[in-house]
Amino acid sequence: LIQDSLTYAMQRKQFGQPIAEFQLIQAMLADSRAEAYAARCMVLETARSKDRGENVSTEAACCKMFASEMVGRVADKAVQIH
Repeated sequence: LIQDSLTYAMQRKQFGQPIAEFQLIQAMLADSRAEAYAARCMVLETARSKDRGENVSTEAACCKMFASEMVGRVADKAVQIH
């Protein structure tokens, strides 16, 4: 989703330049990438804790909640970019 938005932003031109050069579009793409990275880090850290035999039920619930909300925000930004 993020890569598709980036590709589109690089191809779509407005005022003679790709919309990927506009600060607002760059911020939206950066926010989306950062949120996806944060979700991935949360999941990996929870998996490491689980591998060490720790109880991760709270962390797993946090991962599920954050990831599901993050996807909604990223999808919303993707629609705005398109």
